[in-house]
Amino acid sequence: MNAWEIDSRASDAGVRAVERVRAYRKFAAEARERARQSALEAQDHADRGAAAWQFAERAADRLRMRDASLRSAFPAPAVRVTR
Repeated sequence: MNAWEIDSRASDAGVRAVERVRAYRKFAAEARERARQSALEAQDHADRGAAAWQFAERAADRLRMRDASLRSAFPAPAVRVTR
């Protein structure tokens, strides 16, 4: 093996190493982007869940107030059942 072959092989190995590093960096960037998108989706789902929970609580409060209002406006008659 002469010096030219050794230099050529070393150069090829260096090129392959640079290509591998670029591929790993691309993979890492894609993984970071997927993780970021997943985090945004999770936050969106959490926000929607919290909003739905608050809506349900407000609706339940309104129903309780309406029920209390109707009970005070129309009290149940005192009825005795005799046999």
